Amino acid sequence: MLVVARANGPITAEEIIGAFGDEIARTNGAALHSDLIVIFHQDADFHPMDFDALMRVKSSFEQWGKSYPGRNVRSAFVVPDKDQLATVSLWQAIADVFPGVGAETRIFGMELDALAWLRPGNELRH
Repeated sequence: MLVVARANGPITAEEIIGAFGDEIARTNGAALHSDLIVIFHQDADFHPMDFDALMRVKSSFEQWGKSYPGRNVRSAFVVPDKDQLATVSLWQAIADVFPGVGAETRIFGMELDALAWLRPGNELRH
């Protein structure tokens, strides 16, 4: 299963936590153990998102991981706008430093490249 999320407009930690939490509940935890692609629209706005907000998202993933242990997935972020890149790069660093997030994270400029990386059997994991 691949979880696909499309993001536009203002993006808050509460929206991310709520949407992903709803998907985890809807799938009885399967969404947490599925690769993820997040596709940001040009108008996606991270201005309400700061480091503390991203840490709240991180904490939520760690809590979900306690309920559904063993998460080891790939998360691909398609970022068309260089202004969005800073926030997504910070999330990538957080995911790298905190293994409880349970995701190898990569950033792409094009959706096709992200999907190619997520393709089952792709050996680009490290």
